[in-house]
Amino acid sequence: MEYSLEQNAFRILCLPADAPPKEVYKQQRRIENALEIGDHDWVDGFSFVPAIPLSQETILDAVHRIEKQRELEELFWVHDLEGKFEFQSGTADRILATLRYNIGQNTTKSAVAQHNLAVIQSYLALNVAGTRRIEYWSDALRYWNKTLDNNIFWQFMQDRAETLNDGRNGNHQDLRTAAKDVLRRVLMNEVWATIDTRDYKAAAGLAAIIREHTQVFGYEDFMSDVGERLANDGLGRIGSVMDRLAGIKEDTDKQIARKQLLTAEADLRRIAQDCDAAFAAFSDKKARRTFRDARALALQKLSILYFNVVGDEEEALRLVVEAQAFAQDLEIKETLADGWRHVQRALCCSEAIALLKQKNFVAAQDKLATALKLSTEEQKAEIEEMQETVHRQRIFADVDTTNHNPSLSTYNGIGTKFYGKRDYDAKTNSYITVHWLVLLFLPIIPLASYRVTDIGADLYRIYGRVPLTPFLRKYRWCVVAAIVLFAIFVMVSNNDSSSYPSSSNPYVYTPPRTSSPKSGSGVSRLAGDETPITSNEDFDQRNNRPPVVGGSSFATRQAEKAAIESERQELQQLGESIDLRKQRLDNDSAELQVMQSYMTSVRSNYTEDTVPEYIRQKYNQTVREYNSKLAEHNSAVDEYNTDLRQYRGRIADFNRRVDRYNANR
Repeated sequence: MEYSLEQNAFRILCLPADAPPKEVYKQQRRIENALEIGDHDWVDGFSFVPAIPLSQETILDAVHRIEKQRELEELFWVHDLEGKFEFQSGTADRILATLRYNIGQNTTKSAVAQHNLAVIQSYLALNVAGTRRIEYWSDALRYWNKTLDNNIFWQFMQDRAETLNDGRNGNHQDLRTAAKDVLRRVLMNEVWATIDTRDYKAAAGLAAIIREHTQVFGYEDFMSDVGERLANDGLGRIGSVMDRLAGIKEDTDKQIARKQLLTAEADLRRIAQDCDAAFAAFSDKKARRTFRDARALALQKLSILYFNVVGDEEEALRLVVEAQAFAQDLEIKETLADGWRHVQRALCCSEAIALLKQKNFVAAQDKLATALKLSTEEQKAEIEEMQETVHRQRIFADVDTTNHNPSLSTYNGIGTKFYGKRDYDAKTNSYITVHWLVLLFLPIIPLASYRVTDIGADLYRIYGRVPLTPFLRKYRWCVVAAIVLFAIFVMVSNNDSSSYPSSSNPYVYTPPRTSSPKSGSGVSRLAGDETPITSNEDFDQRNNRPPVVGGSSFATRQAEKAAIESERQELQQLGESIDLRKQRLDNDSAELQVMQSYMTSVRSNYTEDTVPEYIRQKYNQTVREYNSKLAEHNSAVDEYNTDLRQYRGRIADFNRRVDRYNANR
């Protein structure tokens, strides 16, 4: 039987449930007469529930139901026990307080008061909202549970049935079953209503009440249905968020895309917050797993968009980690793990580049080592190339490339040479050696340290100067101090005499024969779009020849000596200029190599169809910049090689002039 609790017949007629039949018909006529003259407010309603709009049809239906199922109508309305309870005036709280005062005794009045409490609080729960609604339902079911077990109340109902049916007994077991069915249906409708309005907090509260009385009303199947309905609702809401995310394309403005992603994430969290409390209340594990997988996929989509559109790797990593925490399906977990590795690898590379700019080479190498572990076989070559770059920059970090051409010449065991070897690096085959002032080929004073590579026969490729060790700096000062003290001692010892050169042995300037003081080899010209830039640097071999005694007159030699010295200075300045140009060309070549490495990395990791738009734009810009700089670099290389050949020719002429000068002394 379908019974509407809110449409109780006695409530419509504004009569207590134990009103006699004659009073029912009198009340019917009163209301009908009032409706005929248009007086809708003459009937005093019950104060604890809102009044119901009345009509002729409503009144006739109420009387018909009382005639047909009076016991059921009485079960869900209040009894006044011939005036012992007052319901026509006073507030709901006052009426409830009076009824509570009358319960607790083993009497008919106490049993009826308990029943009246259950009825009134059921109607109050149906007509209020918020936390009071849950409180009323909790109290109502508690009193209904007691009423269903109260034999005194059911004896009261049986006595009334016998009075109304001329002594014939009613089936009160069926009436108890009907009471449970009606209450079960009302609560189910209440739960569905909270889910339809997405009042998940109220739904969770009702679930807790239902679970408390599940042995009486049997809601196991219903709870499962609610959990499934809840999951479907949550999935639908997540689906609407995913539809919005589908509108974010790779060419969307980054600021606009970030705002949309922040809004979508806030919506997902609100949906999860709504549903999680209800899932916990209804304890439907299957539905909850389905919802958590959907939430994980939505977070994965957010992560992908942050990575591909916004370019925010940290946010992408945070979201994919959060998605992993929610995923339940194994396949989804594996997909998220792959995404995590991809984002983590990219983040490690970005952090390594930032650390490299800060010259924190050790930390950069650690980040690249982590990235290498996370890379696929195709990606490892790119990481290894980056590791090689970091290693090379670490080795040459403190190398001053503007000082890479020290003098390495000796005469009769006096001059400068390289001695020692430390900090050897196998990858570059370079090490640090010390530039010494030597006497009888013995190192006396350390002048500087250089990173070099042996190229055979006391020839070196000199990368540049590096700082002397603290020990050598202290040692140098000690030696200089000793020499100064010795010179002072000699001057003091010979303060009465001076030594001058003999007029028969005049000073003769004998410049050594030398190759170009600071020349490098020619730079190989670069050809072809995106071809790696290379350069070969040969290092000079200084040829030291002893002077030849003899020659023309003293005045002529002095003039030639001055001319040679002037040309030497000019060649030294020209050599320094060529060295600076060579250094700039090497720097340009290194920059072009970095650009080429980036372009190679993009082509190896993406195809034309899969490359993200922001990477495509950066790649095309890099290609244009690379080709422009490559053309300028090749032109500069051609000019450099031409000037270098002319410089070498002048060096050869200078050496021949020095030979002639020495031969004619």
